[in-house]
Amino acid sequence: MRVGILGSGKVGRALGSWAASLGEVVIFASRDPEHAADAAQKAGNGAKAATLAELAAASELLLLTLQGSVSR
Repeated sequence: MRVGILGSGKVGRALGSWAASLGEVVIFASRDPEHAADAAQKAGNGAKAATLAELAAASELLLLTLQGSVSR
């Protein structure tokens, strides 16, 4: 399954790392592309960073891991 993680904070990194450890394809996107790339590198197992548009197009499951104030 292709899991998209929107957000590269603690929750996004934890969920992305967990999914990658299970062999799922993990894609991170963030408002800061460097944060997404860092999260993907730390998740390992082929996780990658993408733009929001790429994430939306490629993901079968999309997890929104933003703080409440950011997602409004």
